[in-house]
Amino acid sequence: MNTQRTVQLTIPQSDYALLRHLSYDNGWTIVEQEAEDREAERYRRAEEIARKIAFDEEDFQRMKAHDFYMYEAPEQPVYATAEEEAAALDAYDEEGYVSDEEVQHLRNLCKIIA
Repeated sequence: MNTQRTVQLTIPQSDYALLRHLSYDNGWTIVEQEAEDREAERYRRAEEIARKIAFDEEDFQRMKAHDFYMYEAPEQPVYATAEEEAAALDAYDEEGYVSDEEVQHLRNLCKIIA
C-alpha cells in the first residue's frame, strides 16, 4: 500500500540545492511555504483592490468568480468597425454607465495603487 506523509522541514539556504536533488531522486515533492504565503498575499491584495473598484456587490462577486482576474484578462468587447465602437460608447454615456465622478474616483484609486 502506498501512503503519503507530509513533513515540514526548516533547512539552511545553503543546503536547499542538495535537498532539491535528493527529493527529485526519491520522487518527493517540495512545496515552499514562502510561495504559498506570497500567493495568499497576492490574492488578498487583489480582493482588496476589487472591493475598492467594484461599483456594487454584484460587480465584486463577478470579479471574485474570476479570481479577480489574477490569471486571466477580463473579456473585452470587440467591435467590427470604429463606428460600432463609437455608437456603443455613446450608448454607455447616454445610460450614465460611468459618471464623471466615478471616473475620477477610479483614476484616484489607480494613482494610489501605482
